[in-house]
Amino acid sequence: MVDNTYIYGLYVLSDKDKTIRYIGKSDNPKKRLKRHIYNTKYHIKNKKKLTHKENWIIKSDFNIGFIVIEECKKDKWQIIEQELIKKYNHLTNTSKGGDGGCGVKYTISYEDCKKYVKKYIKSKSKSDWYDKVRNKLIPQHIPKNPREVFKCSWVSWGDFLGTGKICDNYVNYLPYEDAKLIIHKMKLTKVTDFKSKAKEGLIPNNIPNRPDRYYGKDKNRGWLGWSDFLGCEITQNQKKVFYELKEFKEKLNTLNIKKMSDYRKYCVSGKRDERMPTNPLTIYGRKYKGIRWQDFLLLH
Repeated sequence: MVDNTYIYGLYVLSDKDKTIRYIGKSDNPKKRLKRHIYNTKYHIKNKKKLTHKENWIIKSDFNIGFIVIEECKKDKWQIIEQELIKKYNHLTNTSKGGDGGCGVKYTISYEDCKKYVKKYIKSKSKSDWYDKVRNKLIPQHIPKNPREVFKCSWVSWGDFLGTGKICDNYVNYLPYEDAKLIIHKMKLTKVTDFKSKAKEGLIPNNIPNRPDRYYGKDKNRGWLGWSDFLGCEITQNQKKVFYELKEFKEKLNTLNIKKMSDYRKYCVSGKRDERMPTNPLTIYGRKYKGIRWQDFLLLH
């Protein structure tokens, strides 16, 4: 386990003096830099209120870089970050530091937070949690990024949400052939049938809810495709006839689907039109390079 982390500084690439304009902490500054840029673009696109740092990034035309100011122990970074923020002038930081990027100090403990989340928020998955965050359904006293805030106490999303689910890498699932025999007896004919059963909690605990990821991640685990796993012939996407892009957009508009998360729910509802792909970005991306989910919402 790596015990060190990094205090980094952001600067404009064209600045020969590399004047630091923002100071932060990350175990992976290079990855964090990309996240700063991505978040700024995302906030612009969704007309969110921009921070002082994000306005600076925009003014810099997103041409920013990072330098590591100091490498330190993970239990010492808060104090070091705060001292560095005091030292540098003209920073875009709006807090004194030591908050782990959240800018808010939470007083609730990990255990109390878990109890509240299980009783009142009732999220069933990490993706559902962040859907609630985006829809502003998480109270102010509950951290929106609990894994970061409670990093010293964090166990897993299953533990935090109270679902009991454990990351696939830590579960001793059945071998592929044994799991396949059990699934064959369920007589499922479509991938969406399997996903619906998984969502209802009707897949045995010793079989992963995402078998394609678990068994397919390692070639030695035996994954041969959904047709083999379910024991039925599934028509590959290349052989299916989907709506043209314009018709697909019109269907989304008719169904009043605005978000990708809503489309996923529609796909596993059992009511999906077979000519609407479960993975539209992949299907339409073959013809329209660089297509995004937002493009599906534009009728013209």
